[in-house]
Amino acid sequence: MPEMDGYEASRQIRSGVAGDCYSTINIIAMTANQENPEELVRDLLIRGQMCEKVALASGLKDPSGYMIAGLLSGANALLDIETTALLSQIPLTGEIKTAITEASGQMGEILHNTINYCRGNWTDMSIDFDTDIYASAYRESLRWVSDSMHTIDG
Repeated sequence: MPEMDGYEASRQIRSGVAGDCYSTINIIAMTANQENPEELVRDLLIRGQMCEKVALASGLKDPSGYMIAGLLSGANALLDIETTALLSQIPLTGEIKTAITEASGQMGEILHNTINYCRGNWTDMSIDFDTDIYASAYRESLRWVSDSMHTIDG
């Protein structure tokens, strides 16, 4: 049994108990809610990892931003909040926010293609996407998520 719940942990972090540098961090809490299945978490992890892998393979700068866009592109469903409301509470670059809300820009195109690749919606993907990069990124992401989920489950 934990020594404190999430609310108390958040209060202590904000009060500086964990160190002054953590007192202003953003805290996103997720509960063990059966309405948010593990499969959704798995899909978002795959999506985030895949976006990052595609960005790396394509030689793009800030691949971690692509990971964040992929992860947060469906976090609204996990947290039961509108996407715009969620994004307004998190300090993100305009590029990440635009990728998630409008699927525009290079990051938005990769996010859009990744979502459609994972869903098997081949006809909804950009005409010029590199099938080898996406296939490799998908396989690597599946392995990474499987290993991560296995580690979490103990």
